[in-house]
Amino acid sequence: MKKIVFIISVVFALAYLYFVYNPIIIENKEENSQSLESGIITEKNGVIKPFDHLIIDKRDEIKAILIIRDRENISNEIPFGHIFKSSNKEAINKLKLLNFKYTGADIATVENEIIIYENDKIVFRSGIVLDSNKEGLQNSEFGWIITENGNLSKIFKNFNRNFSPIIEI
Repeated sequence: MKKIVFIISVVFALAYLYFVYNPIIIENKEENSQSLESGIITEKNGVIKPFDHLIIDKRDEIKAILIIRDRENISNEIPFGHIFKSSNKEAINKLKLLNFKYTGADIATVENEIIIYENDKIVFRSGIVLDSNKEGLQNSEFGWIITENGNLSKIFKNFNRNFSPIIEI
């Protein structure tokens, strides 16, 4: 009997550890994406500020989640892990200050993602590349845009790693 309890305990511990490093992501939040069409630049090398529409108010709850599904070529500044969160309004406000350059192109293989919530509603969602040689965002509204000053990794390195085996988005 002790042997069976021990084996079951080991199996549960291993399963828990597996899901801490590869969490189950449950998506069920209401999406309230605000369109950026009024601020979209269609000229190549035009400046885009995709986070500019975020209103970071002291009374509102805001959080950002970075989901890393592909760690190949990822910047060394991003610690090991798959899910990173931040409710730090100062860190999220740094995203608003970033300038991106419109490229007029698209990247089809972006697997990492950034999601920003305001009062439990998704207000921004985009694919994100945080490679050591390029940083940028990819989504259907503006295509592939790259950072002008390459500070995305520096902002996300301060996000907190999630150790929960199940994440509700």
